[in-house]
Amino acid sequence: MITNIVRALYPAKGVEPKETVPLDFMPDWGGLQEESKEKSGEQSVEEQKRILMGIAKDQKRRIRREQVLSERGKRLPMKR
Repeated sequence: MITNIVRALYPAKGVEPKETVPLDFMPDWGGLQEESKEKSGEQSVEEQKRILMGIAKDQKRRIRREQVLSERGKRLPMKR
C-alpha cells in the first residue's frame, strides 16, 4: 500500500512507522465498530427470532404487492 511505503520512507522523527490496513481508511458511520467491540458477537434467541420474523414479514409484503400488481394488469378495460 502506498501509505505504508511513504510512512517507511519518511517517518516522523523518533516514531516507529505503523503499518496500515484498508479498514483504517473506511469511515465508521454510526459507531458500528465501537458497538461490535462492546458486543461479543453473540445474539440471543429473541434477537434472531425478531430478525427472521422481520425478513419473513417483508417477503410476505413483497409477494402480496406483486400479486396485486399482476391482477391489475389482467383487468379488462371498462366499457362506456
